[in-house]
Amino acid sequence: MKVGPAFPSAYDSSAAYSRLQSARAKLVTDQMPVAAGAATITADRAAVVTAEAEVARIEAERAAAIVQFQRSGRFLDVFA
Repeated sequence: MKVGPAFPSAYDSSAAYSRLQSARAKLVTDQMPVAAGAATITADRAAVVTAEAEVARIEAERAAAIVQFQRSGRFLDVFA
């Protein structure tokens, strides 16, 4: 019998969330007066959008994997 993890590490979104938080923090900092020019703020906004899309993609893949696993019937409920 082969046993694998229910949720592969490919669905670990902690790094993606970290990148999203960093991008948001940089955007907030750069929006302060005289902190950065318009091009920098635009680049920061693009980084936030990219990070949000990455988090959404990972969460969607995780949700799809959960649904597929639940439909497979290859699990066992254990009650202690």
